[in-house]
Amino acid sequence: MTKIVVIGAGVAGLTTSYLLAQKGYDVSIIAKNLPGDIDPEYTSPYAGAEWYSLASKDEIFEQELDKPGYFELRKLAKDPKSGIHIIDSYEYIKFEDADNYEFPWFVDFVEGFEMINDRSKLPDDCKFGFKFSGLTATTTIYLYYLLNKCVELGVTYKRYKLDHINDAFSLHHSGEKSDYVINCTGLLAGKLNGVNDPLVYPVRGQTLLVTNTPKKQLTVSNFEGYDDEMLYIIPRKEGGTILGGCFQKHSTVQEVDTALIQRISERAVKYCPELIDPSINHNKNYLDIVKVNVGFRPYRKGGPRIEIDKQNSKIIHNYGAGGSGYQSSYGMSGKTIELLEKSIKLNGSKSKL
Repeated sequence: MTKIVVIGAGVAGLTTSYLLAQKGYDVSIIAKNLPGDIDPEYTSPYAGAEWYSLASKDEIFEQELDKPGYFELRKLAKDPKSGIHIIDSYEYIKFEDADNYEFPWFVDFVEGFEMINDRSKLPDDCKFGFKFSGLTATTTIYLYYLLNKCVELGVTYKRYKLDHINDAFSLHHSGEKSDYVINCTGLLAGKLNGVNDPLVYPVRGQTLLVTNTPKKQLTVSNFEGYDDEMLYIIPRKEGGTILGGCFQKHSTVQEVDTALIQRISERAVKYCPELIDPSINHNKNYLDIVKVNVGFRPYRKGGPRIEIDKQNSKIIHNYGAGGSGYQSSYGMSGKTIELLEKSIKLNGSKSKL
């Protein structure tokens, strides 16, 4: 049985480990952070975790990463333990953006796509909108869910801070040298010796968790004077909502921006007044903020790195998802496993079973 060490226990590492275990590989996860930890560099718990692909119509590779997640996560939503929520996802398009607006590439396959042209159903500054049947995951619940799925299939996990990627080969739970290492370290790929990827950079996000719960997800872009901000409203299955946000490249500021809290709050109430409608989901008539979250998305210049290491063909890289970690998790993991099996053939490794 081929022995594999997966580095990282964010959504990328856990999804990759889960799919590997399903295929019969002997997997150990090693990670600095595990589900339940709070660390700005451990991005997965901070994510909005909705499915909404930002790939353009020309970005075919990115589309291939995002599309599988729509179907796989909807399947998992049937399990109440997953924390995945099927919910209508809306986008409103402002007048100044309407003439040049390019509809998302995914409108032909998502379920329930519908245009919104009735102005009485739109904010005053929006010309049209659309909706489709979307989904979101409660990150803390879903990460534990994935970890438990892994354990049920024999995957082990251990907290460990690597000094060098090559050290991972000696950390398989069997005590024997691992045959392969899969690198799902996210932001830490920029710091891990043996990888030290200079193309990795953080993108700061700040969100609010509120108890208020609307009946839909919502995205609105283009706020004058704030080019790196947008509004997204992402209700959770258990109640409560994530309100965001910002997209601040190369920022590692952990302190909360109080002015941004105010802007997010005002935008959320303007574009989704049902958030403070007591007749809907027992909402309070004000935004009831539970927590302000600051986290750092693991972006990479040029896009995700999914490739066999050029120096060691027994190391496969899978990181750099940016803000698309959940929706691209199945696509990225699937391509990573394809590369792994290609490398196994090239190396003449023994069968996994």
